Amino acid sequence: MVEGNYKYKFNNGFIAMSDTHAACMNFVNAIETIPRIIAHQYEERTAKLKADVPQYSKSIVAMTWGKKDELK
Repeated sequence: MVEGNYKYKFNNGFIAMSDTHAACMNFVNAIETIPRIIAHQYEERTAKLKADVPQYSKSIVAMTWGKKDELK
């Protein structure tokens, strides 16, 4: 089991001792999938934020600045 921000648990935490190579490869395969998972989550977050940019930019441009008269 590998814990941190991601949790990987195979075979309910029991290592298959009959085939030690397979048990080792399960762990290695789990480690190899982590970058793909992180990239997928990054892409989802980026797409969501990019969708919000036009809405935020319109609201910021439409705002009036309260210090305009004081600056004059």
